Amino acid sequence: MIWKALLGVLGLASFVYILHGYGFSRLADDLSHLGWWTLPLAFSFIPTVCCYAFAWLLITPELPPASFGWLCRLTVTSVAWNNLSPFVKVLGEPIRIRLLRTRLDGKSAARSAVLYNIVHMLGTLLSFFVGSLAILVFFSPSPGIRGALFSFLVISPLLTAALYALPPLAPRLIGRSAHRNRFGVIGCWVRWGFSKIRILSRRHPCRSATCSGSRTKR
Repeated sequence: MIWKALLGVLGLASFVYILHGYGFSRLADDLSHLGWWTLPLAFSFIPTVCCYAFAWLLITPELPPASFGWLCRLTVTSVAWNNLSPFVKVLGEPIRIRLLRTRLDGKSAARSAVLYNIVHMLGTLLSFFVGSLAILVFFSPSPGIRGALFSFLVISPLLTAALYALPPLAPRLIGRSAHRNRFGVIGCWVRWGFSKIRILSRRHPCRSATCSGSRTKR
């Protein structure tokens, strides 16, 4: 399709631009110093992609298990657009929905993308908490690092609680006029996303529990 070709050209041009900014000679020098470690590092993203795709499959019951490979490709494409395009952290979301709409209707595609991002946020917060606790238990970090880790142990649960508690309370706290501004729209989408997560957990409890585990282990 024409839009795929145009996006491909734009993405390739952006990638070359980023490499040029870093310096091709500098990149070649870095790779030469890595030696054979270049290969495992190049493929180190594969387990993460598999966890992302597995979590995506679990929160999208409309997709059959055979869609796992396709979700891996979708994950790589959307992550690349979020991190390698000149419009950092912008184009990944519409690309996700556009690709999801090739297999789902528009409403299901939007729901899947929103749920995936909320699960991603919750999984990241849980990973920060578990990782910080593990480092404090099994290692002896410096006082500065130890303070940062203790901060993560406090901040991660607080942010998780805020994600659950604040969206439903937002209309009461900031009034109905908030629905007409940017924060009201964001709050509306977050409330909608969490309502869909609650529905998913009731209808598919095994999927919901496994999804949380897969995000933590990535």
